Amino acid sequence: MSLTPSKVGPDGIVHALAYQPALDGIRTFAVTLVVLFHFGLQGMSGGFLGVDIFFGLSGFLITTLLLREHAATGTIKLTSFWVRRFRRLLPGLLVMVAVSVLASWLLLVPSYYPSLGRDALAAIFYFTNWHLIGIRASYFNTSIAPTIVTHTWSLSIEEQFYWVWPILALVALRFRRSIMLAVCAGGALLSALAMLQWYGHRSNARLYFGTDTHVQGLLIGAAAAVLAWYLERRNTSITRFASSLWLLTGVTSLAGILVIVRYSDGNSPFLFRGGFFLFGILVALLILSLRCAPESLLARVFGLPPLAYLGRISYSVYLWHYPVYSLVTHYRTGIDGFALFGLRLFLTGLLALTSYYIVELPIRRRTLSVSVRHIVPAVAVVLVVATSSWWIGTNASRVPGYPVNIPPSTDPMVHSLTIGDSGIMTFSWATEAQRAAAGVDDYSDAAYGCGLVGGTYPLFKGMRSVQNPDCRMQRDGNWPLREKWKVDIASRRPDVVVVAAGRWESHNQKIFRNIHSIEEPSFRRMIVKSLDLIRTSSKAVGASVILVTTPCAHSGETSWGNYYIADTPARINAYNTLIRQYATTYGLAIYDLGGMVCPGGKFTYFIDQYMVRAPDGFHYANGSGLVLGQDYWNNVRAVGLRSTAWSERNPGAR
Repeated sequence: MSLTPSKVGPDGIVHALAYQPALDGIRTFAVTLVVLFHFGLQGMSGGFLGVDIFFGLSGFLITTLLLREHAATGTIKLTSFWVRRFRRLLPGLLVMVAVSVLASWLLLVPSYYPSLGRDALAAIFYFTNWHLIGIRASYFNTSIAPTIVTHTWSLSIEEQFYWVWPILALVALRFRRSIMLAVCAGGALLSALAMLQWYGHRSNARLYFGTDTHVQGLLIGAAAAVLAWYLERRNTSITRFASSLWLLTGVTSLAGILVIVRYSDGNSPFLFRGGFFLFGILVALLILSLRCAPESLLARVFGLPPLAYLGRISYSVYLWHYPVYSLVTHYRTGIDGFALFGLRLFLTGLLALTSYYIVELPIRRRTLSVSVRHIVPAVAVVLVVATSSWWIGTNASRVPGYPVNIPPSTDPMVHSLTIGDSGIMTFSWATEAQRAAAGVDDYSDAAYGCGLVGGTYPLFKGMRSVQNPDCRMQRDGNWPLREKWKVDIASRRPDVVVVAAGRWESHNQKIFRNIHSIEEPSFRRMIVKSLDLIRTSSKAVGASVILVTTPCAHSGETSWGNYYIADTPARINAYNTLIRQYATTYGLAIYDLGGMVCPGGKFTYFIDQYMVRAPDGFHYANGSGLVLGQDYWNNVRAVGLRSTAWSERNPGAR
């Protein structure tokens, strides 16, 4: 059986390599996994590994091109290679980034714009992966919006590979192809060992996004290309036995790929401890089986016309699926489940086909002439759009007239102590001027990532969250942060203690080996235990206590358009009901901040044209000071004025 089928593909393009529809079928397999992973299909927790299939195939095809060019001409024309890569990849990317930024201007709140501009610049210059590492982003623990070009991290790694690998290949080929194979194998092994060595010492995001640690898949694919080159040079046909052997190899490797996809997720230690390397080898074996036995049953299945067709537009599908996923949400459309899934698929297909036939294919066929004099203005336009997004967002997200120049109160000061999480921290920062005007001096005992219950760690959006070490309960049941509250209340002797928590109480919490939630009586008793300590400690120094309701939140959506569990009204209402009952039982004050921030119980970023909530859907923006600050701090002052502590500190004054 011949290993050199026609070089003219069904898209009318003359391919440098012999066209094999089965390899397009692998592209379909890869992009399907990625799209279904992002769109939230059940059982696709490892669908992100479709990117690694792309890595293996890209490494294989690019290296095969380099080998053939060197064999035919004795060299590799680096400039021509890079120009071809840009013609193939850059036009579609530029269109996607420009359209995504413009759509985001219409759909996202202004505070998103600065990060959007930075993301866009990183995408078009192919350093998204290092940009995401720099901002400590996570591929597996993000909300739906606003990072609409996160998926370009993989394109960045590939493009960085395309810059370096042809140079290394040219140097290696001046000696022997076996040296090239050694470079591929050695580089892949070093990359895998670096990931293994750094696992647990650096963040999973650093290991996943890093070119140095994730280039292993590309290099394994490159090694497979060198092996295929040796096999093709030995003979141009294969026996029935060899074809059967390749079929068995392909089926076995495909089965291994599916098992890893089914049972892995983004936090699986197995992947970082050699799993990505093993996965890369399985992908390489699958590619080799299809390449070396193009007439096998497996190759014919992967080469079916519908699969081959989707493979040819897979780059366009990959480009557009993530902006659609990010912007087409339940929050904006009002639909969820299969209806949202279907709408996203339809829009992804429509945009991908439009991009492929109007932009990408004409440029590749050279029916649409593109040269440096065309690319440079196009890049310039996208740069203007991205930098404008950055500048406009930085200015538009500022509240008019903020910071507010309000003179501080000259009345006797009320001293408050606030216990809570980062939500009340950001509210206090936004309302600093109103606090001073109300005559309140506040000491913050709020702690980032900590609620009223010390746990091992919270499950944020279903995944283990990085937690402030102060929030963790010790094995003996002690919780240092709770003891700190007691000490601070006793030493500072405030007039009023404000308890503004609820965010982490709405999450599932893993406390040692067990998962707990506010729906369980045992977890509610843990909350009450902390409230008891705060109440009795405050009473001992004559301080009043205010319990603040927690607001609704919108920290994103699941892929099916549903609430994350901590954002569900049931969880938020459960906490607020608990503290209301506690306040009634012990005669404590309640301040309904949650009701004021969420009018009618509905989430909103804006109240009276002012942005009161941060883009993450939980923390507070500067506008909350103008809308909510005065009423909040006046109430804190009023409760403090009624306390025994204030009366003793200010005898005869009111």
